[in-house]
Amino acid sequence: MTTRRMIEFETDTDDGARRVAESVSRAFDELAAVQPRGVCLAYWRVTGTNRFLGFLTIEDGSTNPLLEVASTRSLPAAIAAHVYDGYPNPVPVDLIGTYEPDRTSDDR
Repeated sequence: MTTRRMIEFETDTDDGARRVAESVSRAFDELAAVQPRGVCLAYWRVTGTNRFLGFLTIEDGSTNPLLEVASTRSLPAAIAAHVYDGYPNPVPVDLIGTYEPDRTSDDR
């Protein structure tokens, strides 16, 4: 069993979107180095907009390993600084289906 959350937000400016994208990129660089177990994180930016979608999956029964990684622990503040109403509340989502053939690090 797993816990899944989605976060959806739009930044207040193009510069804010750039800064959020840079913060997300730094977080993924650190995650690649640390490789925490029991968690899956993905972020997308809607092409040509300041709108972002994030998805988080954590194995039930474990604490959030992202809290142990400095760049992911600080990511909510980086996002909140560039969103009109501050950091949006992640909402629970249910996985209906997925397909992911073997992926490389170039896919992010």
